[in-house]
Amino acid sequence: MGKDKSCELLYKRELENCITKGERRKNAAGEASIRSWMCSREGFRLSKYINVVNRKKEPKGITRCGCKALFRINRLRKKDVWVVKEFQTEHCHELVPLGYKRFLRSARVVSGGVLETARAMKASGIQCCQIMSYLAFQLETMKTFHSRQRTCRIT
Repeated sequence: MGKDKSCELLYKRELENCITKGERRKNAAGEASIRSWMCSREGFRLSKYINVVNRKKEPKGITRCGCKALFRINRLRKKDVWVVKEFQTEHCHELVPLGYKRFLRSARVVSGGVLETARAMKASGIQCCQIMSYLAFQLETMKTFHSRQRTCRIT
């Protein structure tokens, strides 16, 4: 596992909240030089999505609140080490309680065999909700399967 990936996992664990991958730059040699992660509630929704005149569907709920929480690391090429360049810990919203952390999208993990089964089922035309029901049945309990049917995306 790359050092930047381990930084990401550590940051997720410490925040106990969803994070979004942000800026990722490479140097001239094609090596990663800058990585950043931010709170998933960073920024605001564009007004073109809010002020639709002929709306056919109910608008999605407002999820972004302009949170400034950020974690940015830079790679020092000569020493081959990653250095924290910017770290903003202040959130302008409440964080997810510890007991609900496992339901966040960033906490979901699917093993390789289960993922291959799900992809094969998806390729044969089975709907995502049916795949999720089958996998839940295979695992015999929903307590160990931390995913919601509506937000599942199998690619």
